[in-house]
Amino acid sequence: MKIALVRSLIVGLGTLGGTVAAAQVADRDTGPIATGARSSVGTHPAFTVHDKGPSKAALVPFGPFITQTGVGGGGANVSELYSTLTLGAQGYNIFGYGMQDSLNTRVADDFTVPLAQSWTPVTVKWLAYQTGGSTTGSITSMKLNLWNTDPTGQLPGGQWVTGGNQFQSTTWTTVYRVTDGSLTSINRAIIQVTCQGTWMPVLNPGTYWLEATAAGTLTSGPWAPPKTKPGQVPPTGDPWNGLQSISGGAFAQVFDTGNPAGSIHEPADFLFQIESTSSGVTFCTSKTSSLGCTPSLFGSTNAGKGGAPSNLRAAPVPGGPGLPGILIYSKNAPVAPVATSFGFLCLSNFARAGAFASAPGGTSGQCNGTYVWDVAAIAGSTSTIVLGDVLRFQAWYRDPGFPPPGNANFTHGFNAVTIWP
Repeated sequence: MKIALVRSLIVGLGTLGGTVAAAQVADRDTGPIATGARSSVGTHPAFTVHDKGPSKAALVPFGPFITQTGVGGGGANVSELYSTLTLGAQGYNIFGYGMQDSLNTRVADDFTVPLAQSWTPVTVKWLAYQTGGSTTGSITSMKLNLWNTDPTGQLPGGQWVTGGNQFQSTTWTTVYRVTDGSLTSINRAIIQVTCQGTWMPVLNPGTYWLEATAAGTLTSGPWAPPKTKPGQVPPTGDPWNGLQSISGGAFAQVFDTGNPAGSIHEPADFLFQIESTSSGVTFCTSKTSSLGCTPSLFGSTNAGKGGAPSNLRAAPVPGGPGLPGILIYSKNAPVAPVATSFGFLCLSNFARAGAFASAPGGTSGQCNGTYVWDVAAIAGSTSTIVLGDVLRFQAWYRDPGFPPPGNANFTHGFNAVTIWP
């Protein structure tokens, strides 16, 4: 993701006074900061994707937004607006950014399809809220568009593909947007808005921008809450460059106005998820075995760290004894294929997954073997794999039907498996 050079017009529109349109640009914290020590539950929780389930694969996962668990109103989780109470002079003051269809105000953010992949979106989920809304949700529509050029400085209407209203349903994320000085506030229930995603074409490698605008039954909002990294300001390693178009104006990058006058305002990024089917996303190409079978690597796109079994399988492969197979994984996005004697390798900075090799079973001389690896068990025994990691895999297995040094094969890659609590 790249930082846009255009500083936002949004944050220059002043306070919540003025025109109705200006009042709906950003949901700002204008109240006094509570006194006393900030509540804490110790180590901040790792971010988890809401409604993760086994049935969908997250092509673009939600970014971080849960800062503490169980400390909100009624024991809910919270997404904190870090004020001067936590950050001193660098406190934030924007709960969310306007995305009101009635005011022709939109937000947009980018995502990238890596090299050697193609994506077929099925579902889009965007996080939003209306101030004063209940946990049953008040969002009634969401219009989506897709850009294949950077919208910064462009007027709405220049999108590549028009999605229109793709609203399907809403559900509460179990998270309230709050200030760090008022953790039990229940005025901003963050709602997951589920939308149809099949209006998007197959997406080839490149960078795209998803645009959204919404409507609801209340007068305040809808608002798009920004990503929040627990206790970390400014964000690092993941440049944030969310955009907003106000009343049909040109898209410009959004910044929080909380820092003192003269300081560099902090950029914001928005919370959406693009999903595919349960088979996940593959990349690279499997090497055909000496017996003529070409295996697939397949399985679940979610795994608990040491929890219930969550298997990846490679099949069909040559069966029989003495044919070890191992997984390799990387936390980096796949790279362009590199030809080796084992076939194509598309992982960089990879490591072996687990201490023991898998055996294929089956019969020697026949393509009736299957390798099985329990990713949950591997994650549970690997200290460098932590909650929230998104892992990419390839499998390597021995094939004595080929002469050395090419007497082993790579499968294609599997993208991606997210590690959950």
